[in-house]
Amino acid sequence: MICPKCKADIPDDSWFCDQCGCELMFCPKCKSPAKGKRCTQCGSELVTGKELGLFASQPATAASTTQVPNISQQQNNTTTNIDYNDVLKNNISAQPQPRQQAQPSGSSTLRGSSDSAGGVDAGPSRLVMLDDPSKVVVFKDNGIIGRTNGDYLDVFSNLPYVSGTHAKFTLHSSKQWLIADLGSTNGTKLQNTDLIPNSNYLLKKGQIIEIGFVKFRVE
Repeated sequence: MICPKCKADIPDDSWFCDQCGCELMFCPKCKSPAKGKRCTQCGSELVTGKELGLFASQPATAASTTQVPNISQQQNNTTTNIDYNDVLKNNISAQPQPRQQAQPSGSSTLRGSSDSAGGVDAGPSRLVMLDDPSKVVVFKDNGIIGRTNGDYLDVFSNLPYVSGTHAKFTLHSSKQWLIADLGSTNGTKLQNTDLIPNSNYLLKKGQIIEIGFVKFRVE
């Protein structure tokens, strides 16, 4: 692409110009870099590449999380990718394991879910919209999040950046809740990390999840 400021030819996945150093601004509709505050083509207010969620391959920040197949437990308020068809083949254990990066293949052992008495933690049960706490999404097994389809139209029907069928909740046999993005247009983020479509992620209390640019807290 061409930097709108210095006109240098820079890589298409850039957030910053590697020649003049300026942060690039994009139109949220046509996804093109531009100068000023609004797109000259459609009039939309310009946002940064990070705000728009462009180029998911950009390096994650230290606060973001990574899918970690074959790793047992993440630190509190991080995401874990779960292959829940294989989880029952492994014992539940509270022993934390070191974080490793890997490609999403194989299975993940679900551990660290039991309390000191041997029972299962109560865990989260709902999402609460940060901008409007009266908007609550109560978890439902196989519950669909969507703007035109699903179980929560009262919350999502007026949110323009939420896809018609956006994401799905699943209740694992260990009574822990998972969420998967269903290939939505604007994606789903958990702890500021883009979820890989059609992969299941463990939900934990206190996490922030972003669905079509709208933020919710896991409670």
